[in-house]
Amino acid sequence: MPSPAAPDLSIIIVSFNNREYLRGCLNSIYENIGNRLRYEIFVVDNNSMDQTLQMLQENYPAVQVIDNTENAGFARANNQALRLATGRYMLLLNNDTFVLGHSLEQMVDFMDARREIGALAPKLLDGDALTAQKPGSALAQKDWTAAEPRHVKFISGAAFLIRKETYKNVGGLDENFFFYNEDLDWCRRILQNGWQIYYYPEAAIIHYGGQSTGFIGRRATVEGLRGGLYFAYKHYRPLFPLYFVLLSAGLLALILGNILGLLFTKTAAEKIAAYAQVLWLAATAQYKPKVL
Repeated sequence: MPSPAAPDLSIIIVSFNNREYLRGCLNSIYENIGNRLRYEIFVVDNNSMDQTLQMLQENYPAVQVIDNTENAGFARANNQALRLATGRYMLLLNNDTFVLGHSLEQMVDFMDARREIGALAPKLLDGDALTAQKPGSALAQKDWTAAEPRHVKFISGAAFLIRKETYKNVGGLDENFFFYNEDLDWCRRILQNGWQIYYYPEAAIIHYGGQSTGFIGRRATVEGLRGGLYFAYKHYRPLFPLYFVLLSAGLLALILGNILGLLFTKTAAEKIAAYAQVLWLAATAQYKPKVL
């Protein structure tokens, strides 16, 4: 059971209509964390309709639950718990993850021994528990096959361990991102403030959602591309006009391609709607920040 003393680790899980994955995630924490780490667990539920709250109340009474009345998105929901967390470290953990072995203790121990590290990620594995996932750009793919810990520029928000002092230094996630790109933005700010970010492959966590491919749905596509526009606007303002033109041209090409594919693919109409919505958001500057 979690200790009433000040915790070493605050685990934060955002949930949205993913009850059974969440159950597996929580069970993996309780089964593998051992007795050495003092910890607390927060679940921020974004108005799930699949009896997630009932499951938590009946089976996980020690979990601190934040019950949102709307889908607050990934960044805002995590920030709600980050503000309440009392651990020396805070771990953002997707609800479709499964902690393996003593990974949490290993991650904390590694950061305890290296005060210059502000954030760290374990190896993320597909559901087969063998295949390593490779988040981020194609240029960084070699980082995720390294056998030894290494300094990196980006880690995924699926399992993101941050030091409390680093969080106080750089602040929480930028809530202008609904979901997608907020982890990239956080990493950039962490590095800008002089902290290091590490990939630590000796710890491993399964991330079931990370292995999905293909079209990810209209809402996710729109938010991902809108977040990309905002990220470019925020961090690369001088180059933003070029990015805007290239993205718009690419979206127009995708729309035309999917018009031709209407007779052949079931998702063509949804893709057209998503890409057209992003074009509208871009043209009307709806990527600009709303939260200051």
